[in-house]
Amino acid sequence: MKTPRLIYPSRVKTIVGIDQFKHYIKLTEQALFEEARNEHISEKDPLLKTIDYRNNFIFPEIHKRSMFITLYSFVEKELIQLAQLYQKTNNPLVKFDDYSGSGIDKVKEFFSKSIGIKIAVNDWSKLICYRGIRNHFAHVPNDYLASNSKYLNSFRQIQTIKLTPYTWDNNTIYDIHVPNEFIYEALDTIENYFNDLYDILESHDNYEYPTP
Repeated sequence: MKTPRLIYPSRVKTIVGIDQFKHYIKLTEQALFEEARNEHISEKDPLLKTIDYRNNFIFPEIHKRSMFITLYSFVEKELIQLAQLYQKTNNPLVKFDDYSGSGIDKVKEFFSKSIGIKIAVNDWSKLICYRGIRNHFAHVPNDYLASNSKYLNSFRQIQTIKLTPYTWDNNTIYDIHVPNEFIYEALDTIENYFNDLYDILESHDNYEYPTP
């Protein structure tokens, strides 16, 4: 197995991308706050409570869920690009597209069987949970989480996600609240995972960092 010559630039691109997410989230949060503060509404307006609820809960919740979906897509894209980089360098008999499945599981199988490197390190289990949460946000039409949802365990594994149980039509459902802490925790987890992964990749084949 040969380490791709461009592995270090790939690492820089990934970490810079995560840092850009951090700045983007702060800027958009500030923009939402400023927009809500500058919206002039008479206290006699019957829609005041509705608008307050929209500005203080609905808009921030939409923003954080959308941000998380985009963040997880970034993780998948970076891992797939890594797989393609290793495939181009090593030209293994079994190619990336030959494996079944999709997303990070397919990348994991490619690296394990075709390249001989285990990429399911440290925070991998959290990435699996993030995938379940992302799939719920992206594909389930309900804002709530059903008690029989296949994604329920993913939410329960992440302590910064707030689940509030309710009884509806004799069934338990969960209201989902996405605090800011969850987004920043996810960013830190993803950054730690990629740093650990690149440390492992760069330790193979006596890889030497490019000199300026």
